[in-house]
Amino acid sequence: MTFQSLVVLAVALAPSTAFSQDLAPEVLMLARIKAHMRHEIAQMPNFTCIEGLERYHKASGPTGTMKPLDTLQLEVAHIGGRELFSWLGGRNFKEDNPSAFIGGGMIGSGVFASHLRSVFLGDTLFQYRGEVDLGGRPAACYSFQISARASGYQISLLGASGTVGVKGLIWADPQSLDLIRMEIHADEIPPTLPLADAITTIDYARMRIGTADVLMPQTGEMQLIEFSGEENRNIVEFTHCRSFNTDSSISFTSADSPTPAASSAQPVPTPETQESVPGGLLVSLVLTTPVTDQAAIGQVIEAKVSGNVQYKGHVLIPDGSVVRGRVRRLERNSQPESYFIVALEFNEIQAGASLLSFYADLQNIDGAPGVERFLSYSTSVSTSSPTLRGISPASGHEYDYTSSHSKVTNEQIRLSDLPGVGSFFVRGTHFSLPSGLKMTWKTRALAR
Repeated sequence: MTFQSLVVLAVALAPSTAFSQDLAPEVLMLARIKAHMRHEIAQMPNFTCIEGLERYHKASGPTGTMKPLDTLQLEVAHIGGRELFSWLGGRNFKEDNPSAFIGGGMIGSGVFASHLRSVFLGDTLFQYRGEVDLGGRPAACYSFQISARASGYQISLLGASGTVGVKGLIWADPQSLDLIRMEIHADEIPPTLPLADAITTIDYARMRIGTADVLMPQTGEMQLIEFSGEENRNIVEFTHCRSFNTDSSISFTSADSPTPAASSAQPVPTPETQESVPGGLLVSLVLTTPVTDQAAIGQVIEAKVSGNVQYKGHVLIPDGSVVRGRVRRLERNSQPESYFIVALEFNEIQAGASLLSFYADLQNIDGAPGVERFLSYSTSVSTSSPTLRGISPASGHEYDYTSSHSKVTNEQIRLSDLPGVGSFFVRGTHFSLPSGLKMTWKTRALAR
């Protein structure tokens, strides 16, 4: 089964300045958010990211539980406002439907860019829901609704297909006006679809792509819930995003076309970073940009290569080469104790005159107090036996006796391994990863 988002564009106009003084603050805020997001969408460059999907399935019935199905990696490109897909490392972006790469299970498009365009460029009705705290960050919340006639949101399920409406919520930063999160639900579901709900949640943050600071989806979750109780869930992560050359464009030829060759109007794109570091190499990095608990997700960071990295008897990456990346995740937690989840993503190396794509997994971190790859903690549970009544042999007096026992258990929290991203824990209420922090990464091959 597949579910796919298509887009119908119709720009809604913001209120004019002449009437702005008569409008409620939340209406003016919405106008500013919409104008800001339309500008962001218009300035969004052509780029590609690695899309990782962890897929889960729950069978219908009272004994059904959510179980892992499989893991899939694709490359997704944003070209001229469209989402196109390719196998990882395939470089042949001609599919606008990711279902072409799977044999079964749920998959969908829209998380990368189409939902964003549909909500902010479409015929959308908004309503203010107040300001809320979203993970320690103030956020203006608005509900929204798009009719099935205007949404173009198509879902295929069990041989049936239909267009549904869209409703949901957005959360935006009232200062920067950046979108923080969007939650989308299927609405006006046609009776031909045995569907209770289709839910998509997307978290956004800024990241550097080429020379642009772009508001990008970071993670997404898609749920498809059927009337039978059967449920499919996909967890989506976007990593290692790169821009395309300015003279590149893309072929929109269908996979079924007998002649998908590019013409002058349809040349096939190539990423700016052509060369990739071969897989299996250990690369030692020294952090040059300190990272603290005040860092923003998407903040640009740099490190330097420590020691020459050789490949086939030659120096591939010289000592001192600059490595660039970003803060991928920074999440504060207080249970069962105070700690942070931090993730760093490095994606390019300036090796002399060559700009290489860097796709690697974190192996270890040295010299950072409180940094751990998994979090261990102990819990103590006290239990008491029932109260017993007895008579003291010495005094003959009655007494109550209750025995208490304490049981200590050791538990661990582990992070799922996201390819090309180094994730770890830092204990405490504050932290600082200093300049000079040493890390070792092992490269992955970007191959199909």
